[in-house]
Amino acid sequence: MLVHACLLLTIPFALFSSFSTAYEATYLIKRSKPTRLFVHSSVVGAAESAVREARFPINNIILFDRAVASRPTIDS
Repeated sequence: MLVHACLLLTIPFALFSSFSTAYEATYLIKRSKPTRLFVHSSVVGAAESAVREARFPINNIILFDRAVASRPTIDS
């Protein structure tokens, strides 16, 4: 649904594999220079370690579900 909304609004986006290693995720974040990172709560730990190494603002990680209360979600 999020991908369809981005397509409809012509917002550029890139899909990252959830199976990426921390090194690969850090490389992808550095190369693509995203403004937001939408992740599922099952991979939020790996995403946080990758964004720290890439010096990406950790507050720009947005969750698809409400499993982690300290993070913003798609609904909020």
